[in-house]
Amino acid sequence: MACDWVQTNWNWGYGGDDGISVGLYLSFSPPPYMIAHCALSNAVASGLLFSGITQYTTRPVPNGPDIPTIFAWNDYFGFPGEVWDNNISSVNAEMVIGGGGGQYGSYSLTVFYLS
Repeated sequence: MACDWVQTNWNWGYGGDDGISVGLYLSFSPPPYMIAHCALSNAVASGLLFSGITQYTTRPVPNGPDIPTIFAWNDYFGFPGEVWDNNISSVNAEMVIGGGGGQYGSYSLTVFYLS
């Protein structure tokens, strides 16, 4: 399988006293096959700091509706770090930062278009 193009974006967040979550969203024309990968880039302070993919959509029929696949938060694993599927048309990712202790971090979301 050849990688035809790569698209990436990143975000950061500061938890403060109450904690916070920050999101990323990438949207594109659906390729035949795609891998999306979310990675935590840095984490400062102790406590919860996690990133992962919260949802992606596929569009199997050109000009048809997007079909969402949604992942719920799991207390042991958070959200999945990567997904792969045919005809992915968008990907959402989120970084969750616990409260207190001056926590902050950054993460990235990268998609690989394969043919």
